[in-house]
Amino acid sequence: MSGDLKSRLDALLSGAVEGGAFPGAVALVSLRGEVRYSGAFGHSMLTPEKRGISTDSIFDMASLTKVIATTTAALQMIEAGRISLSDRVSEIFSDYSWAGGNTAATVEDLMTHTSGFAAVYPFNELPREGFDPVRVISSLHSSLQKMYEPGRSEVYSDLDYILLGKMVERVSGKRLDDYCMENVFKPLGMRDTCFNPPASLESRFVATEVYGDRVCLGTVHDENAYFMDGISGHAGLFSTAADLKIFSDAILGGGVLGGRRILSTASISQMLRQRRPGIGGTFGLGWQLNNGGNAGAFGDLFPVWSFGHTGFTGTMMWMDMKSGLCTILLTNRVHPARDNTAILRYRRLFNNIAASLLL
Repeated sequence: MSGDLKSRLDALLSGAVEGGAFPGAVALVSLRGEVRYSGAFGHSMLTPEKRGISTDSIFDMASLTKVIATTTAALQMIEAGRISLSDRVSEIFSDYSWAGGNTAATVEDLMTHTSGFAAVYPFNELPREGFDPVRVISSLHSSLQKMYEPGRSEVYSDLDYILLGKMVERVSGKRLDDYCMENVFKPLGMRDTCFNPPASLESRFVATEVYGDRVCLGTVHDENAYFMDGISGHAGLFSTAADLKIFSDAILGGGVLGGRRILSTASISQMLRQRRPGIGGTFGLGWQLNNGGNAGAFGDLFPVWSFGHTGFTGTMMWMDMKSGLCTILLTNRVHPARDNTAILRYRRLFNNIAASLLL
């Protein structure tokens, strides 16, 4: 069976690289903590020079930042009694005016992408001096910001997680990157996971988009996160397949790994519950769910209520709590440009092979 898994995934990923779906990929599949597949294919960079890729290559996680860092940190704040899912965002940031803004959205609305806040906003086009994303969001005209009543619709939003990251900073008293390093990454032994990775790791960085004469290499691809000095609740995290496997072991283990607990079993349970069934919600707290009615990166064979997330740069991890299956597929599909969307199909194919052989 393991031989079939290796041959099928090797063929799929090598063929995807050869066909131009993405320059390079690192993949890992584990079952109940045991690595059943690991592989690296293609290149970490095509321009200005070609570089090979390896299983320890460091990828820009993009929106996986939302779940690995920000969701985990926010749940820790809830466990500590610092915030509640029912707290209004405008109450936590009560020192802002919220004139014409969305005052009804709660912490839960942010975490389920049902807040009513806009999906994106070009913060990077604003003056840098005195920039404060919370102030901008709280003062946005309601015609942009409040697109719907909170809880009434689901719109995947970077603004939700920019606010959530700032909320973690406010209630913890620490910058988001420092908090996550001290309370998530270091306790679990995730040695290559951080915001703004040091230049000493440059040989392991995987390139993303080329902007003019600058290639993103160890600097965050997302324009808004880059504008925010590489530290934001919605993007900015860098990691490896091996570190993601460590994180998945903790989540699938009920929030604990090697005696180090990052989340309670109660938090894990609530995190993976469909929060907005009345609107067919596809999110728990942070994590996307296979609710049985939506198509997604999980493909056709992963069980209902399996969960995961993707990232714009070409990253993905998906898990099933009952079986303990975890799939990780990291690519640089935005290198050298972001218009290649073939990854969408290959995520599904990758998960179909893993699920068919291991579930």
